[in-house]
Amino acid sequence: MEISRESAVTAELLRFAQETAGRRQTAPYPLLTGAAPSPEELMGRISVRIIKSRGGRSARASWRLTRKRRYPVLTIRDYIPSDWPRLCEIHDATRRRELALAGLEAAFLPLETAAEREGLFDYSVIVACPGGGAPAGFAAFSGGELAWLYVDPALSRRGIGRALAEEALRRMDAPRVDVEVLCGNAPALALYRSLGFRPVARESGHMPGNEGFDVTVDVLSLERAV
Repeated sequence: MEISRESAVTAELLRFAQETAGRRQTAPYPLLTGAAPSPEELMGRISVRIIKSRGGRSARASWRLTRKRRYPVLTIRDYIPSDWPRLCEIHDATRRRELALAGLEAAFLPLETAAEREGLFDYSVIVACPGGGAPAGFAAFSGGELAWLYVDPALSRRGIGRALAEEALRRMDAPRVDVEVLCGNAPALALYRSLGFRPVARESGHMPGNEGFDVTVDVLSLERAV
């Protein structure tokens, strides 16, 4: 872009930043925000170099757009007992939504009950913490099963669930990993498919930990070299 005045370069870059700020922004972790950035956030380093040309002075601009992180990097670590109250909040809010998608709202059990009945701590448990703070999600897994994966609904679609699943898979040593998804839970199904899982069966039976309810689940598997 060649123009005659340095100030015009700055004006053009500001216009570009303002237009970009109005567009829909997508931000995978660790940028845990869906808000559009302001022009000031978008405007990065601007350098103007005056060059000579036959027509007189002109300016050529180059710039690098940056976006300030509103959240620090996502930390994934092992569960510790002080995480328990936060895990209860995450599970209970997300589980209600999960059951609603399957038409099983009445089958809800709080984590204080479900953890014991379903053996949560028989698995390895990891948590995802934005900036090393309080957990925003958790996963539980064994050698060949990804059994639990829950993310705070207020922070959904930020890449936290994917990050937890990928870390769980990295820690697992089985050549085949299975996961069960309640029929109707399209978001979870889409996530696992995007990670390479493929449906292998549809099974019906009693709900684990709450056997008074019948459920149907899709079983997905991931085959890999380890």
